[in-house]
Amino acid sequence: MSDLPKSLSIVSYAVNGRGLGHLARLVAINRWLRRYATFAGVRTQHWFLTTSEADTLLHREGFAGFKLPSKSAVEEAGITKLDYIALAKQWIWHSAALLRPDVLIVDTFPNGSFQELLGVLDLCRTKVLVMRPTKAEFSARASFQAVARLYDTVIVPAHADEHPRLAQDLGLDPQLVRFVGPVIRGERFEALDRATARARIGVPADARCWLVTGGGGGDDDVGRLCARTTELLLADREAFVVVAAGPLHRGPRIGGARVRWWTSPDLVEHLPAFDAAICAGGFNAVHETMFAGIPTIIVPQAKVADDQGARARAFADRGAAIVASLAGDELPRAIARLSDDDERRRMSDAARAVVPRNHARNAAEQILALHLPATVVAAAREAVDDDLLADLRRLDVSLADTVAIANAIHPDAAGPDEIELDRAHELVELAARHDLPVATLVRIVQQLARRFKPPVTPSRDELFAALAQLVESPRVRHQWSALAMLLGALVGERELTVTAFVSALDRLLDDALGRGLDVFATARMVLEHAGRLAEVRGNTPLFAAIRDSWSTPVPVEVAE
Repeated sequence: MSDLPKSLSIVSYAVNGRGLGHLARLVAINRWLRRYATFAGVRTQHWFLTTSEADTLLHREGFAGFKLPSKSAVEEAGITKLDYIALAKQWIWHSAALLRPDVLIVDTFPNGSFQELLGVLDLCRTKVLVMRPTKAEFSARASFQAVARLYDTVIVPAHADEHPRLAQDLGLDPQLVRFVGPVIRGERFEALDRATARARIGVPADARCWLVTGGGGGDDDVGRLCARTTELLLADREAFVVVAAGPLHRGPRIGGARVRWWTSPDLVEHLPAFDAAICAGGFNAVHETMFAGIPTIIVPQAKVADDQGARARAFADRGAAIVASLAGDELPRAIARLSDDDERRRMSDAARAVVPRNHARNAAEQILALHLPATVVAAAREAVDDDLLADLRRLDVSLADTVAIANAIHPDAAGPDEIELDRAHELVELAARHDLPVATLVRIVQQLARRFKPPVTPSRDELFAALAQLVESPRVRHQWSALAMLLGALVGERELTVTAFVSALDRLLDDALGRGLDVFATARMVLEHAGRLAEVRGNTPLFAAIRDSWSTPVPVEVAE
């Protein structure tokens, strides 16, 4: 489609205090931006500007990040606050000026952590604010609201009925505000099954397994939360505790025979291992446990902008969580309550009902709609679903390769909104059964599709059937690179249908095999003869010439 951009440069701003939530949320959205753009044939560059000390998360997801020291790291290094702010402002401005992004995505703070983004917004084609609901006294600030109005769209990772006055309270045009629902990192198809998750963590299959998490782990009271809850939980001899202090935690580790210490960023896919959880009240931590259906005790933390207490109470009011504090006997009573199997099952069902879906993909749709036609975005949403991604994950095949196959077997599609991935998916499954590497499969598909010139125009189904026949042929088994080379050596086909072409090729390979020639040797013979027949309309004369060479005796020179 002529109105599709060839590429999009996306810069995500995750510069904040000690937490991990901003970075995790933007990573979740960028994953779906990359998936949908890949389907549309639009190349994306993803850059992150971040202060998070957990920037290894970006490397794990294949995103590029520019790292500025966090505020806590600067304090520990003895750098003055004024020097740091001056450096940070210039660093962010110059980074944006060099990248000149098509899309700037900012999480929660429209003017930035250093009040520096006003001068950056003009450097970006479109500006997106991902507006996690904050305390009213924070978002009511005139500077907050004035800069928020400069964004092209405001995405709220919550449901509209939960915050019916948000646009009005922020002074925003309701047409610019898009409620998409909670945005978190993990998807259901990425979660491990319970047995596998427990085996990887090192938890016995029959143990009552508790998760204790402080979110990103950068807050001052995370160490106290982890220590106090672990002490209480281990009083139950059937309990096993996984302490996910967070990648930002710098305090002492907690050990023991029934304790596992977890700091890697892949906890979300291991959540099926847990029977119950005790966590701080951060947006990501709470929504992740609810999404996984884990009965959860929430211990809210005091934050400048985030009202963790209100969030915890909202989940508790719907029977999906218990709110407790570290003081008094609230926590021991909550733990005793979740020691009951029936109570855990009831609360697990309620949690899944409260957070049934991850809406990161919906946020990505809203962002891409600023640059791509609605029909393309809708087609991406329809084609790139959980079932497809789960199968590709199982087969260790990228979406990009699958899309390349789909494009090759549907060359007459007017645009990505006409591309269907079902046949490509079937070919990937077929290749896996025959140990055909997917990168080589892509070459084979592309080479076969390129052989056909007008007036021969094979349909998608005809190309699929021909490719399946080739892959299933015992004559080419485990000679996949040679097959790609052979197809590339053949001349353009203007007479044979694709079915007749593959049948003729199969007969040639059968004849070659009868003479002790493998696919590679046959490809060499095709290359030798193809140059002499460059003007022919198809491969029938080429195949005939090769067979003639087999029946023509080779002259033998006799010495005089």
